[in-house]
Order: sequence, then structure tokens, then C-alpha cells
Amino acid sequence: MRILFTLILLFSAINLQAKDVEVFDVELDPVTSDRVILTVRGGEKETAYSLAQVEAIGLKGLKTSTFWPEDYGEYNGVLLRDFLRHAGIDKASQIRVTALDDYTALIPREDWQKWDVLLATRHERKVLPVRKKGPLRIIYPKDIGGEIAASDMRIRWIWAITTIEAIQ
Repeated sequence: MRILFTLILLFSAINLQAKDVEVFDVELDPVTSDRVILTVRGGEKETAYSLAQVEAIGLKGLKTSTFWPEDYGEYNGVLLRDFLRHAGIDKASQIRVTALDDYTALIPREDWQKWDVLLATRHERKVLPVRKKGPLRIIYPKDIGGEIAASDMRIRWIWAITTIEAIQ
């Protein structure tokens, strides 16, 4: 009986930590700026994107906590896998993402294949300004728990993104 009670408690704790996190379609007023905010490099090719071009790929929403409590909530943007496919670099073994301050993070292909990683353009449906970690940032569905919620994953949650480069 004691073993059964212990197992019930264990499974209850696991279910409290791991939640269903769903990505959903979003319709928001489109941005109209054609100012380049992102450069994508793949092989010999370099492509510039405006915020409007990124969002035109297909806006999605994701509600999740983050490693920074002030950032919890709903994020909107495009799935990283969809963006990389659109840019023609989704077959790369990993991507190098660079921020305004030259911080870089490597994101392996397994991440965008396994999880609904978001290239976020908005938080709580508002465009992300640089002072709020915008205009682009990587958001993982952290609330699904498991390895994605491990603290060492924080290094991949890069913000103020300026460049994405395919690494073969």
C-alpha cells in the first residue's frame, strides 16, 4: 500500500510540472515597417527580413513561463522551423543566432524539430521593442517540462536577435 501511495504522489508531481503547451493560430493587426531587423545567412546566400516579412510567414501564439518571471505570458511570432524552412536553411545541423550585443547561441536542429520553438515578435500581442528584448527573441515552450525546462537551456533563449546563420 505504501508503495502504491508513493507512486501516486510521484506521478502527481510529474503531472504538475509537465503541462500541455499548445501553439495556436493568431490574427493580429499587421506591422507595416519595411526596416530590416534580421539578416539570415546560409552558404553563399544572405537574406534580409523586416518585421512584416517575418510575421507574414504565419503568426502563432504560445503561452509559457520563462526563466525570467517578468517575461511570463503569451508570445506571438513564427515557429522557428517554419521560418528556417522559408529562409531555406531548415536542413542545417544547427544555427548560430547573434544578438545586438554580439552574444551568440547555437541551436541544434533537434530543437526546432522536436519542440514548437517560437521566433517571437510580440509579447502579450504587442511588438517587442529592443528595451523589452526585441525585436526578435527565441521562446521555448518551457512549461512542457523535462529537458526543455532545465536551467542549462537558458543559453538558447536569445533575444535582440540580429542574425541567424546556418551551420552545416
